Amino acid sequence: ATGELRYSTAGHPPMLLVTHDGEAHWLDGGRTPPLCGAQSPGRSEARATLGPGSVLLLYSDGLVERRGEHISEGLRRLREAVVAMREASVEEMCDRLVEMLRSPAKPDDVVVLLVRALTSAPFRLSFPARSEELGAVRRAARSWLSDRGLPDERRGDIVLALGEACANAVEHAYTPAVSGDVTVEIEDTGEDIVLSIGDRGTWKTPSDEDSDRGRGANIMEAVASSVDVESGRDGTLVRMVFAGATAP
Repeated sequence: ATGELRYSTAGHPPMLLVTHDGEAHWLDGGRTPPLCGAQSPGRSEARATLGPGSVLLLYSDGLVERRGEHISEGLRRLREAVVAMREASVEEMCDRLVEMLRSPAKPDDVVVLLVRALTSAPFRLSFPARSEELGAVRRAARSWLSDRGLPDERRGDIVLALGEACANAVEHAYTPAVSGDVTVEIEDTGEDIVLSIGDRGTWKTPSDEDSDRGRGANIMEAVASSVDVESGRDGTLVRMVFAGATAP
């Protein structure tokens, strides 16, 4: 609950702690003899703090050791890779680390364990209302949902609905002469996932040329438990509820 980590390192390579902001720290304290080695009356411990959104990586030496190369090079590659991909889901990070870093010339057992410290805070993101921003928004939301253990199908439905709502805001809320932002919030209530997508624009009136479009609302209503849209002079807010998405 406090984020405090207490650990002993029994001969293994140092754990890597990367904060949400990308600061990397090797946890090389608490050094003790290897397990099943010389018995000692007690083992020393060290402490670290896992802030919200930080990731903690444990791994075997097969991930960083390469023949004819100092291990410091392998540790450098590992640190840079984790910092670069820290916003991905833990599953994706594990797969990519093994794929990127294990040595093809020296096959060895590789074990990777990755932990992310969660927070009950909602997902919040504001982005310029441009279509090229949508991919990054979906990836960030997918990572946040994945870390909460949602099944793939349910997570896919939520990201699909979110993408449609954001795309609608990008296309309709602003004009070429008036730009603005779109704000996304996702809340995990413990049982439901609640999405809110808002803008500060005035939606354009659909033209006859748009008569064969407008499928976004139908998609959202098909996958969400409820969809509410409030639109006025100060902008539009779309609120979607996915009932029971996080219930055990």
